[in-house]
Amino acid sequence: MNGIADNQTGVDGVNPGQVSRLGSGSVIYPAAGTHGPRVQQDWQLVLLHSGHVRIQVDDQTIQMNPGQVCLLEPGHREFFQFSRERESWHRWISLRLTGDLVPPSWREAVGVAALSPPMNQIMDAMLDMRQHGFADDSLSVIYLGLAAMALFLGERAAEDTRRLKHPALERMAVYIRRHFAEKIDLDDLAGAAGLSREYLVRLNRQVNGRTPMQQLWAFRLEQGIDLIKNSGLTIGDIADRCGFAAYNHFARSVRRATGRTPGEIRRSALQADHLS
Repeated sequence: MNGIADNQTGVDGVNPGQVSRLGSGSVIYPAAGTHGPRVQQDWQLVLLHSGHVRIQVDDQTIQMNPGQVCLLEPGHREFFQFSRERESWHRWISLRLTGDLVPPSWREAVGVAALSPPMNQIMDAMLDMRQHGFADDSLSVIYLGLAAMALFLGERAAEDTRRLKHPALERMAVYIRRHFAEKIDLDDLAGAAGLSREYLVRLNRQVNGRTPMQQLWAFRLEQGIDLIKNSGLTIGDIADRCGFAAYNHFARSVRRATGRTPGEIRRSALQADHLS
């Protein structure tokens, strides 16, 4: 493994020298697509960006919606069933560990969490490094894989804490992930949370630092920028799929958030592909 020392800092007892295999990728499944059955060989993070997926893991079912990330554990039989109505796009990071190493904190975190901008940024960096010639077993890429796992563990713990403290906000967040492409107003979010409009605004500001509608638009924008970089959809189609009523609104929001137009972001992504 490129001379990686076994005593280098890692994640909850796992250091880079204990990663025997690392992989990453991006795939779009057509409507009604399936994958498997298979026996999972790795610790795998699955990042779902569009569509839906139901993962049968042994005798349990995991339902994933857009804007979620799931940790899968090795040694279990899996079967993926994707949305029947539309294509489903997901990206993934997999890590295989040496020997019989089973990190307790990793096993406890198996399941689904919200997909955060930092997780997307790590995923982007891993795929960009592959395009620029970095091998999957290079130390830099392995550290990114472990960083993704560390981030997921932290976000799962934080999400569990928020859910215990503010189940109403979790209900609202789930509603946003499932319906962000639809027309949504504050009344819809308040209804999903089971709170009055005024109390929901106040509570969400206290916990998340923004209003519920700001949270909705931030999620829509995040999904839109990911699709600009990683899909062949037109900018107008992306705007429509992500809940923007007009192309101009989407383009202005992208420019305000990134300093670049949607076209500039796509050209940059295409140039990176060509360089690889």
